[in-house]
Amino acid sequence: MTQLARLLVPLAVLLPLALEPAGRAEAPREEPALQILRDVSQHEGDRAYATEALTKVDALIARGPARGVDHYVRGQILSRLERVEDALAAYEQATRLDPKLGDAHYNAGVLLAELGREREAMDSWERAATLDAQDADAAFNLGQAHYNRGEYDRALTWWKRARDLEPDSFEVLKKVLQAENALHQPEAKKTRELLLALWKTSPDMRVRGLKEFVFHQLEVGKAHVYAYENLKPGGDRYYLYAFRVVSSKTQQLVGSVSLETSAALREQGSAWVLGVDLASGHKTIGPTFEALPTLAELEPLVRQTVEAEFPDAVAGK
Repeated sequence: MTQLARLLVPLAVLLPLALEPAGRAEAPREEPALQILRDVSQHEGDRAYATEALTKVDALIARGPARGVDHYVRGQILSRLERVEDALAAYEQATRLDPKLGDAHYNAGVLLAELGREREAMDSWERAATLDAQDADAAFNLGQAHYNRGEYDRALTWWKRARDLEPDSFEVLKKVLQAENALHQPEAKKTRELLLALWKTSPDMRVRGLKEFVFHQLEVGKAHVYAYENLKPGGDRYYLYAFRVVSSKTQQLVGSVSLETSAALREQGSAWVLGVDLASGHKTIGPTFEALPTLAELEPLVRQTVEAEFPDAVAGK
């Protein structure tokens, strides 16, 4: 049985094709369509080569018999040619011919999400995850889709499944933490500790090089707020948490609310204070805290501050 290439969210990535060991005698011959796809992957970005390969796959399909794998490969090539609707139709035909072709369900979900058809994308990913309990990508995408819809309990279920499959993934564990924080679960404290330990020990230098990460997200009116934790705090003045406000209209950062400290503040007997970064500059607004406040204590204060300081973003202007 061959392992098929797939597309990933948020970026479309081709994974290497591989054959399972034959067991005895000689290995089975590779499907002609998969060989065509392998060749296309070796000429990534060459539209002329992909167009020629599409002609070859169409010839295979015309000769018959109708097979899911041929339409699956056709979908892969059409995706490379940025013919999204045609690629989706090819994947859907592949799943009609071979309902157990999990990668075709998965890739159809990727394209449906790209087209804004989120509910259908979730259905496709659920079929992929049902067909392959080891499909961490489908579980991750389902978690994100449920999270985007405010269905945090279901998001957590899928992200925990992805975590079980990829225990060393910083990105997956970060998402588990976001869902737990959205649900105000006490387990978030332990998850954060695990995440910090993973950051310090990860063999991935991109993870080790991170200076901050998103631990929570919230909506304030029509503004979206990303809550970052500073992984390398220090100095006379620094922030520990930055709640960055993004306009839903422009998708641009308009400012932030931060939990910060300074040498002067600490000399006065307080540890933390709320501050705001606006287009006009930074200002300290209070209140002050003698000890690190919990997220449950901070969130209502952050919401009030965003409403007061960023009214246009909150109103969707």
